[in-house]
Amino acid sequence: MEGKRECPYCEGTGKEWDYAYNSEIGEEVRVVLDDPCEECGGTGFIQDTPEKR
Repeated sequence: MEGKRECPYCEGTGKEWDYAYNSEIGEEVRVVLDDPCEECGGTGFIQDTPEKR
């Protein structure tokens, strides 16, 4: 896909996420929230800006 790449923050899901403690397994797990990702605006992809030389 030219000019776009998967958003590294939400890993292409387009959703905000947070860590929550899971008492069943005794560790923190990543939970996907309903809010759109702030980095990519909910699309799951960000514009890949070519580096200027």
